[in-house]
Amino acid sequence: MGDKGLNAVARLLLVGLGLICLGLVSAGTIRARAAERPLSADDVRLLLIGGATTEKMIALIEQRGVDFRMNPDLAKKFHDDGASDEVIEALPEPGAAGGCSTIRELRQGCAAQSAARTRRQQTACRDRE
Repeated sequence: MGDKGLNAVARLLLVGLGLICLGLVSAGTIRARAAERPLSADDVRLLLIGGATTEKMIALIEQRGVDFRMNPDLAKKFHDDGASDEVIEALPEPGAAGGCSTIRELRQGCAAQSAARTRRQQTACRDRE
């Protein structure tokens, strides 16, 4: 192989490495975004089926919150999948604290959410006057 052949191989290797790096960066970004979104009921079930500990489940629920409201059917499904009573209790109940989605928000009483909602309502009332 001459110099031209080596240059072509080197270019192909560089392009290949570049594509691999781009793929790894993209995958990391997707994983990071997934870690920021609230847990769905399916996420909870998959974690339970996968053997996540009670401590891990509660930590994830507190950190990420959930995008669903508990009901008796979900509680039964979660118990069937291996959820402890502590995990079930960590999940927000329907209508709890004005729609808060994390335990942290529930414990704080959604004070910031409530204050912002009150300010919006007061502004809307003044605007109507």
